[in-house]
Amino acid sequence: MRRIPRTFPIPSSNGTIVLKLEAPAVRAQNLVLEAWSSSYVLTQHLHEITSDFEPALMSLRKIRSERLPTPNGDDDISNIGAPLFPSSSLGVLELGAGIGLVGLAASLLWSVPLILTDLVPIVEPIISNIKLNADTLAANGGSACAGALDWDEPDTLSLYNGTTPLSLQASKLDAGDKAKIILAADVVYCEDHPRILTKAIFAWLSPGEEARVVIAYPLRIAYLDQIRELWERLDNGGLTSIREGRARADDTWDDEEEIEWCVWKWKA
Repeated sequence: MRRIPRTFPIPSSNGTIVLKLEAPAVRAQNLVLEAWSSSYVLTQHLHEITSDFEPALMSLRKIRSERLPTPNGDDDISNIGAPLFPSSSLGVLELGAGIGLVGLAASLLWSVPLILTDLVPIVEPIISNIKLNADTLAANGGSACAGALDWDEPDTLSLYNGTTPLSLQASKLDAGDKAKIILAADVVYCEDHPRILTKAIFAWLSPGEEARVVIAYPLRIAYLDQIRELWERLDNGGLTSIREGRARADDTWDDEEEIEWCVWKWKA
């Protein structure tokens, strides 16, 4: 069953951009598929922290964009919109995209291609929301594609660019071809998430000074230990936090918890 699309205003340096997102009746890991408060809060502050990503974004914009080949040889990718990808880099990758709020907002604000990933049952809703916002993406120089990625077995990323998924393997990619920016919001709500989330981050994040990771999560008392563990694992893996911020969602959201976001880079 489809729901009426919900609108999300995205602040930008030039005003406000509006996204329309549907949340169909799909469940994954016993959770209803919908936009969560961390995703919303992060999108409201992305334009303020864009300077942290500017070196990577400038690099991506310099790379000639081209269509990813479809495995079946069919160049008609109308079923997922019109994704464009840098010819030699994955660019920007979102983990745990859900209905796609953060990833689509980032693509609009930064005018870059973006890969929105989640578990296989979530791919179709992501595709639907990419199509729903195709005109807005095109008007702002953005583009997006859906992908399936299991954090616990993160070596294989399946991109849905046609009727047959196109599989990429992190272990076979040149390190410089991996994602320069990784986004993840509302991704700490299970005891195992710090371990498997960091597995996925370290599998797909490119090396170098430009690489960035931004993570947002509610400061729920029940998961403060998991948040601490996440920070420890990121630090032990060679990343360091360069910016943190906190805010609350507005009154239209039921979640009263404070939201924290943090930006990470490789240690020098």
